[in-house]
Amino acid sequence: MSDGSDRSWSVHSAQQGGPIPVPLAITDGSVLLTYGWEGTYGVWRFDLASGSLTRLSTEPAARGYGTGAVWLEPLRGTAPGGAEQSGDTLARLDLSTGMVTDWFHRDATLVRYLGADGDGHPWVLTSMYSSQGFNLGIWRVRGPGQADLTLEGQRIDRIFSDVHGTWFGNESGVYLFAGGHLDRVSAASVGEVIGPCVAQK
Repeated sequence: MSDGSDRSWSVHSAQQGGPIPVPLAITDGSVLLTYGWEGTYGVWRFDLASGSLTRLSTEPAARGYGTGAVWLEPLRGTAPGGAEQSGDTLARLDLSTGMVTDWFHRDATLVRYLGADGDGHPWVLTSMYSSQGFNLGIWRVRGPGQADLTLEGQRIDRIFSDVHGTWFGNESGVYLFAGGHLDRVSAASVGEVIGPCVAQK
């Protein structure tokens, strides 16, 4: 707390060991949290000034925060795309209204939120198992039902955006998406891009 003291809050659940708090973002003097295994117990707001803890939504599978909304990975179909609580959909939770809107869906496919770019568009990784292995895709989602396949056959863990555009990387190199085009700017094998481009003088 601001006075240097420590305080704790709890959310009741029947889950063995109690809920696991996972911070999503710090915004407007509060911390957005999800609780439980894979965000089972919804989305909460912890007010830093008052210490109050308020549930904003019972929707599970909250994965991140961007452009004033929490992004969820709910399972809308009947066939799970991956492990427990893995979803086949990217949905937007509006924090001002509590409304949830599905933006992206693929049947029998694991859909994973990667982050939002500088224009506020979320990016997702899709993974679908077939007899030939996993079919992977990296998508930029412009709105509900509006998505562009940016790269096929590649797996990444996150994106990072700065004034140059949207960056990501993996063992095949470093990529930059800008002006509607994707370029591989380096063939160096990397784990992932974790920060902005730093120009050398």
